[in-house]
Amino acid sequence: MVNYWCGIIRRASMSSPKNKGSATRQSEQADDPYRLSIVKHVLKFFPKKMFLSVAMKRVTWLGDGVSIALLKILTPESLADPKAIIDFLPIIRDSFSHVDYIERESDKKPSVTLFLLTTLEERVKDPELREEIRRTVQFVRKRTGG
Repeated sequence: MVNYWCGIIRRASMSSPKNKGSATRQSEQADDPYRLSIVKHVLKFFPKKMFLSVAMKRVTWLGDGVSIALLKILTPESLADPKAIIDFLPIIRDSFSHVDYIERESDKKPSVTLFLLTTLEERVKDPELREEIRRTVQFVRKRTGG
């Protein structure tokens, strides 16, 4: 029984965001440095409320990288679409939900995220959506101390 639990604990620690020596993770970063595949996957299934435990866990490791990926993935038209904005705001919030888990130090600073959100806030006409964007900005600033 002890060996069973040791194996589980060992596997859990290997999947920890703090385990940066993982060959798999290093390979993923080299092949997809902006983590576009993770963010595309989450964008595809998150609005449908499908269970995405592995993908969502990886989103919490990305921080500002999520907004970089969104800017690379989405077209200017998509970035102006209220439905698309509603779909990706929770993903941005999740990416800053555990700042201490974010892999790259530079992604702990939400400069691209705040630029994206403030730009959207200025351009969105719907007052409810604008307020949701403001709440996301407040959440990100609170979580990052900015």
